[in-house]
Amino acid sequence: MKIELKQLSPYIHHVRFDTRHDMCSTLVRIAEYYESPFFHGKIFTLSQFKKWYMKSQKKKTFTYYKDWSGYNIPSKELKPFFDGRFNPLSKKEKQFLELFKNIKGKYYIIGTYRKDRAEQQAIDHEVSHAMFWMNRQYKSQVKAYIKDKDHKELADKIIKMGYANKVLIDEINAYLSADLPWLRKKKKLKGKQYSKYAKDLILIKKRHKKSLYN
Repeated sequence: MKIELKQLSPYIHHVRFDTRHDMCSTLVRIAEYYESPFFHGKIFTLSQFKKWYMKSQKKKTFTYYKDWSGYNIPSKELKPFFDGRFNPLSKKEKQFLELFKNIKGKYYIIGTYRKDRAEQQAIDHEVSHAMFWMNRQYKSQVKAYIKDKDHKELADKIIKMGYANKVLIDEINAYLSADLPWLRKKKKLKGKQYSKYAKDLILIKKRHKKSLYN
């Protein structure tokens, strides 16, 4: 399996896989340890996750490797994998972790795949996450903006998609600033207010883009 690693900024590392399957099957446990509404912060096997995922999504087959188009992972979430708490690791997990074993300090990882026609959109979405967690001023402004807005419809959809409550505001920001047309078409988002929210969040993001290089 080929994984391309590129540094987008001093604190953002972009891992690029050839296919969606390679990406999802490599990052499933690492990402779900961070974002899963059920497995967040827990040690689990792939088999345990598969059973839960099919049940939670009300599916008879495991479709996870076809369901996700991008990932974002704070560096601190790798620690239990480096510490051996998730052993035995898969060959793909080992290959991925090898890329980061000598990188020190706090950083952020985003993941996409080469054959995605909307890869740039996925990168934009995932970079929003990196900025949210690595730039305190950006995070503060986003949280303040979203706090008093009517976003229940979108929040319900995001939770249903399989995200933990702890990343809800982060996801609302990323989806609105990068994926509003997709939300309208694929997730049937109806609220007219989201068009204004998206425009405002995009402006906030543009003002802080320079933080990518600080």
